[in-house]
Amino acid sequence: MKKGLSTLFVSLFVVGNFSSAALADSEIKSVVNEFEGTEVINGEAVEYTGVEVTSEEELESTHEFVAFAKAGKRNASVVAKKPLFTDFYATAKSTATYKQNTIGAKIRVLKDDGRSLGSKSDSQKNSTIASATVYPGHIGPTRTTAYGNHTFKRTGFKDWFPETKKTF
Repeated sequence: MKKGLSTLFVSLFVVGNFSSAALADSEIKSVVNEFEGTEVINGEAVEYTGVEVTSEEELESTHEFVAFAKAGKRNASVVAKKPLFTDFYATAKSTATYKQNTIGAKIRVLKDDGRSLGSKSDSQKNSTIASATVYPGHIGPTRTTAYGNHTFKRTGFKDWFPETKKTF
């Protein structure tokens, strides 16, 4: 009887630790980074502002073959650039450490009143990067928002569809 109870206790201990490890993996959070600055492009000062979201890839299940796959990072960003002498433009970019079965980026630029100033998308198979840029022209004095919609799909890992947004 004692031997049976000790085996049961050890079994529960191992299962309990495995469940805790699996739970910890499912609680991975995204990190958001907002940035702005000025850079020189073709001799012209260009102001930029943007936001980037970074997340670790999360395993879809605990299937034994998938458990050995390496998880990488996924980055989704939207950047708006305002050159001094030329028209404004915005870019949505999706990047990953490891090739994704499908990776995509879509950029939409909207005025405060909801009027679209343009959109463009890019989708790639078996790649680590997708990027789309839209050139909506002169934006004027009203607030404008750039939306980036991103797609990350990799076999064995959870799909991720973040939206990045930057108002300027």
